[in-house]
Amino acid sequence: MTFLMNNYLLKWPLPVEIMTFIRRKNRFISEMLDSTGLKVEVHSPNTGSMKNLLLPGSRCLVHNTGKVDRKYPFSWISVENEGVWVGIDTIFTNKIAGKLIRDGFIPDLTDILSITPEVKTGQSRLDFKVVTRSGFNVWIEVKNVTLLENKTALFPDAVTERGIKHLEELMTLKVPDHRCIMLYIINRGDAEFFDAAREIHKAYESQLKSAIKKGVEIFPVVMHCDTTGVKFLKFAEISENLLSP
Repeated sequence: MTFLMNNYLLKWPLPVEIMTFIRRKNRFISEMLDSTGLKVEVHSPNTGSMKNLLLPGSRCLVHNTGKVDRKYPFSWISVENEGVWVGIDTIFTNKIAGKLIRDGFIPDLTDILSITPEVKTGQSRLDFKVVTRSGFNVWIEVKNVTLLENKTALFPDAVTERGIKHLEELMTLKVPDHRCIMLYIINRGDAEFFDAAREIHKAYESQLKSAIKKGVEIFPVVMHCDTTGVKFLKFAEISENLLSP
């Protein structure tokens, strides 16, 4: 399949505006300055550490939901980091993943019969279950990746026992006629490589390597983000560290 990389895969909800980051008040709320200099409290749909992104003075793209019944009508979409827009909205990341699946971007996944989001299995809930016309069940877990060091996208950006549980569940599900996929959405266009952030969570790296050996597939997708939306760029090169014994 030929991908039209100049086309937007998805566009941000409108209207949007640029604000200036001040500080993170808590996991859910950040303070910013709007274009008039007014201090605004903005909802953050990313409760992770957002390591290296919470820099005072950074430009942020914010969506005005227009919902007067919401305590915080502004929602944070992305932040500019070293001249590159980085998508931080984890809810929107799952929309990106769904679009990638439906539009045939995932290798060898084109004969789709059905796609079901948020499927409970075992002790976990996985982001997607895809059933193919050829009878395969495909289980997909999605992770939003924003941390970058030396052109290498790293996951996780904080200790994640939940992430380990998802890997364990995929390993359990990996039986004949089942594909299991970790889909890492790298929401910044300056990544070339993908690796586990072993210095942050060594146990996650170990579990990911075990999952790969068990047959769990990993696809690190590099997305270009700007003030309009997101475009598919490429698949990042997977670190030899993850593929080595």
